[in-house]
Amino acid sequence: MNTQSFDQKVDSIIQEVMQTKETIPDDQSLDELGLTSMKFIELVIKCEERFEFNLEDSYLLKEFFDTPAKIKETLQQQHSLTEMKEL
Repeated sequence: MNTQSFDQKVDSIIQEVMQTKETIPDDQSLDELGLTSMKFIELVIKCEERFEFNLEDSYLLKEFFDTPAKIKETLQQQHSLTEMKEL
């Protein structure tokens, strides 16, 4: 998957969970926009479903999902680890 479509997918998930049609800037804190515990869980589940892999437990912390940029970085790292395990 190329970086642009990956970023668009992540942005789409964030917009859906945060219930907005606006693209949220990569450095915007989602906590400041109202990321509740329930929305955090929804965000994790949607990411796992759309990218078809389960996040390692160590990544299931809000600090890895604080901004769109951190979410993208976390998912890319986890995806790379998943691919390495499959080899």
